[in-house]
Amino acid sequence: MRYAEAGYNLEIDLATGNIERVQTDPRLTEQFLGGLGTSVKIHWDRVPPETRAFDPDNLVIFTTGTITPFPRL
Repeated sequence: MRYAEAGYNLEIDLATGNIERVQTDPRLTEQFLGGLGTSVKIHWDRVPPETRAFDPDNLVIFTTGTITPFPRL
């Protein structure tokens, strides 16, 4: 059973509006502790080093960490 993560990422293409649900690799969470670590790993693997900040090939990644507390209302 997975803890502290849903097991899926949503990938949204802002140019086309396409939304895709992608299953995550549980080993990434173990190796990089989720949140910042996994987002950096995804960015490292998928964005070439010559990509500039506002290139269409660049990614914007929003994540939370595995120990992020729930807000109290």
